[in-house]
Amino acid sequence: MFGNYIRQLREECNIGSRELSKKINKAETYISQLERGLIKKPDYETSKLILYYLKLPENQIGEILLKFNILKTVSKQYINSIEPLSERMLTKDYFEEKCKEDALEIYNLINTLPDKTREILKSLMSVQKL
Repeated sequence: MFGNYIRQLREECNIGSRELSKKINKAETYISQLERGLIKKPDYETSKLILYYLKLPENQIGEILLKFNILKTVSKQYINSIEPLSERMLTKDYFEEKCKEDALEIYNLINTLPDKTREILKSLMSVQKL
């Protein structure tokens, strides 16, 4: 659980939960609630900020968040940029072509990730057959 991990790091850094909550501009009880599992899905940016204040190296923060399945949410701007559904998009050929394009894009994206992140992602993909 992410909250347990945060508690361990926070204690190692000798930072109080209220102090850390204030640093990330949250209510004084935020970190305590997170550590006790009352906050189930902390958002990506808040989680990233917590790890930053707990002195995790920046190159490890993304890997840790991925490990705990804390991912960026899709922005409204991205959603609005997606072409509206049309008759053309409902054909089998269109879906097959889009799948090929998406698979190539994902493959290229994966190859740009740091080695450790790529290993974690590949192990996750092998567990969850898509």
